[in-house]
Amino acid sequence: MKIRCFSLLFVLVATSILTACGGGDVDGIVYPIAPDAGGELLYAANCQVCHASPATGGERQFDAPRHDADGHTWHHADRPLAEWVLDGVPGGSGVMPAFRGRLTEAEVVSIIAYIKSTWSAELQAWQTEGSQAWEDQRAE
Repeated sequence: MKIRCFSLLFVLVATSILTACGGGDVDGIVYPIAPDAGGELLYAANCQVCHASPATGGERQFDAPRHDADGHTWHHADRPLAEWVLDGVPGGSGVMPAFRGRLTEAEVVSIIAYIKSTWSAELQAWQTEGSQAWEDQRAE
């Protein structure tokens, strides 16, 4: 009985957190996003100045997180990553600009796919599994 109650409590708390962190909905994007190097130029033009290159490293600005294995991007599901790029990070420092109106949703997907393409197969699998779990939770 205690295990059942704890499990139910865990699911309720996890659902609340996922709902609170979800932000707005990004329609028209198939999640999880498959790794693809096609967004490299978009990343270089819009992200690299602050976040550095996920493939080669380099200097960062404004203490922006890296998107490589040493960063924490791979800890997040695809949908909130896309929402944060488009609308800014809720509760963040305010330094990350919202790119809605400057980048299309398809361009953001290309950028995320490029970032993912620079990760090891193990990180890609882990992050994809987390993204799928996020989507499954949203569907319930």
